[in-house]
Amino acid sequence: MGQDLSRPVNVENAYPLRHQIAIDFGTSHSGFAISDRSFPDALNHDKSAADLAALQRIHLEHHIKFKTQWPGAADPYPKTHTALLYRCDNGELDTWGNQALKKYMDMPSDAQNQYIYIDRFKLFLDDSRKHTDPAMDKLKALGKSEVDVIADYLKVMAREIQAFLEHLNPSEYVPAMWSDAANHKMRQAMFKAGLIYSPDSDRLDFCSEPMAGLLYEMLSTQSSKLIKKDDAVLIVDMGGGTELVPGLGASCGSTMLDVAFLKMFRDAIGAKKYDEIVEQCPQIKAKIRGSWEMCKVKFFGNDPNFHSPVTVPRPLLKACPYDDGKPVPGTGGATFEDGEFFLTHETARMLYQDIIDQIYQLVVRMLSACTSKGIQIAHILCVGGFSQSKFLVNELRKRLQNEKAKLVVTTNGASAILLGAPIFVCRPELLLNRVARITYGIETRTVYSETLHGPRHRLGKRLVKSVDGVDRVNKAFGVIIRRGDTLVPGPIAKKTFLPSTCSQTEATFPIYVSAQEDPLYTDVGDCKKVGTFEVEVTPCNNPADRDSVTVDVTMRPSGFVFHAVSKRTNKPAHCQIDFYE
Repeated sequence: MGQDLSRPVNVENAYPLRHQIAIDFGTSHSGFAISDRSFPDALNHDKSAADLAALQRIHLEHHIKFKTQWPGAADPYPKTHTALLYRCDNGELDTWGNQALKKYMDMPSDAQNQYIYIDRFKLFLDDSRKHTDPAMDKLKALGKSEVDVIADYLKVMAREIQAFLEHLNPSEYVPAMWSDAANHKMRQAMFKAGLIYSPDSDRLDFCSEPMAGLLYEMLSTQSSKLIKKDDAVLIVDMGGGTELVPGLGASCGSTMLDVAFLKMFRDAIGAKKYDEIVEQCPQIKAKIRGSWEMCKVKFFGNDPNFHSPVTVPRPLLKACPYDDGKPVPGTGGATFEDGEFFLTHETARMLYQDIIDQIYQLVVRMLSACTSKGIQIAHILCVGGFSQSKFLVNELRKRLQNEKAKLVVTTNGASAILLGAPIFVCRPELLLNRVARITYGIETRTVYSETLHGPRHRLGKRLVKSVDGVDRVNKAFGVIIRRGDTLVPGPIAKKTFLPSTCSQTEATFPIYVSAQEDPLYTDVGDCKKVGTFEVEVTPCNNPADRDSVTVDVTMRPSGFVFHAVSKRTNKPAHCQIDFYE
């Protein structure tokens, strides 16, 4: 939402911008792309064109390069596993990416206790759901936080980037679709990893994956999608949102499909036995998931005789209560045979069902929200790795066949985000209007108004008298950005704040968010405290001389930026936003 705007020394200005780098930090896989010096000129060929649909298509692969040959991978792929392998004795990182998974999978059982394998740690950024991991618990005991783990991964990713470049002094653009608290954590991790000079660096921009996917489809010569000027596009990141109306989202992507399978498999073995065995040998869970991954990509949904195996590690096979070939209840006919767990067509459909329902409902709700604003959606563009599931896309097409919008899938699912993110940062004005997804505000003591707050006797202890003798209302929600507001780059709000007492050197205001458009108080309804806002003020002797501070809120491609000015001195005041869950 914002960043610290006061730096004693602007280190970044001493080092000129040399490269543009996109880092796609993903849940299961991550990668990077580097644009060459000719890319901005190619993108700005017609600088007067501010309309995305009016720009000529570009062969992006000529200007943007990404790594496809990753250590530990059998086949070329633009990403490597988001995985780390630590040593238990000292907490030091042993290896990462594909190699971390391979070494862990190949490791003899007596060596497992010497290492900690962790993956999918991006889920720790999602403050809307509880993500627990025994590996993270072990790392915390060694003094590592979730931000430290992410920073460790980004450090080794930076080494791979350095292999492409003689000197790394980049501007990083990170595709992301997370909350402000998550973005704040990413800034901290990027700083710890040495990729930016300060946590509030201007050289770090956040680009949502749906936005990057749309830019790729609109400007790449490799895309065959006929998205025309003035077409309204609903971008679906398989749980993401849209830039047209306040977004909706849910964790219902490929990772959740993995969770559904592991739950089914755990229940088939017996939850108690499964947990005991996996606790003794954590490597087993990774082996099951790896085998399931191979099975998952084979399911297209068009073969009623689909029969795909998941290899069952020997300790679990011994604990299995079912005879060979006997259907396991509640699995759609899945069977244990010859050391493998065979999934049927019905099993796969069962696993997909809840996720398809969630994604479909999200799409319908977004279409309804667009319609209510007079927006007729022409295309539903699916981006992200899970959009490459033919079964998922075909099921969505069937359910949406009565909609006027045409459902299309990004051409290059694996690298579209990497190729689209640099476009956003070079030409952010191509996507002018955004809509606030939630209401942002600060808890204040506002001046009492009977029209707004009602009769005095109903307010009770909420009504107080301030040092200047004015009746004020405690825990008032001071709206800064309202849900549903259309936000255009540039100044979007101005607020003036006063310290509560004359002796204060710093005024601290809690930051709240709400799904309501006009929340009145911070302690009722769905209001949630997500951080603090601090402003430096000058102490005084007279309440009338208190140092009022005017705060301007500006929207930039990287998010909302706050700039504070003291009305007494007419000089900038130090202000800082700190987000947390």
